Amino acid sequence: MKRIFKYGIPVADHFELKLPVNAEVLTFQLQKESFYIWAIVDDPEQKTQKRYFRLAGTGHDLTEDYPKIKKYIGTAQIASGGLVFHLFELYKFELYKKGEVTLSKKGEKRIKEALEDIKRGRIVPV
Repeated sequence: MKRIFKYGIPVADHFELKLPVNAEVLTFQLQKESFYIWAIVDDPEQKTQKRYFRLAGTGHDLTEDYPKIKKYIGTAQIASGGLVFHLFELYKFELYKKGEVTLSKKGEKRIKEALEDIKRGRIVPV
């Protein structure tokens, strides 16, 4: 059975959440002054996996994370619209000075694109 569940998220630039395998994140919103995501999950599914996220305020630098962005989730406002945050799901991989790449099973296409950008000098590995 598929159901929609909500998950609280921290106010942090980068964070991980353990979500049920194959959870489909639908939206990111503020509820009672706290941030949440809502996701469709298979109710009997007991296995979880780590998922990686980036919470960025309007105007914050995304240069380092941009090649890792898998999906835009949504935007939420707090303080009567005075603070606006944007949530992205990230592929999990790290670029090193030696050009080595560690990656999850998903995101190979994005990683190949990032490596091509490195070769062409569009981004610099850290």
